Amino acid sequence: MHPVFHVSMLRKYLKDPEQKIEAEPVIIQQDLTMECHPVHILDSSDRVMQNRTIKYVKVLWTNQLEREATLELEA
Repeated sequence: MHPVFHVSMLRKYLKDPEQKIEAEPVIIQQDLTMECHPVHILDSSDRVMQNRTIKYVKVLWTNQLEREATLELEA
């Protein structure tokens, strides 16, 4: 199966006047970068690869939702 859908499968959006989307302002510098800092460590795990163990850490960054958190390798 291919991850493809047809436009006919989409449903019409019904506008809800009570639905509000809140977004925090993001500061972007002149060189089109933004400053992010780690906020919280969500999870950590060890993965065994043949004869060595690699530690993975799931990090929550500023300006990011929990579902967008990234995995970091710990040396």
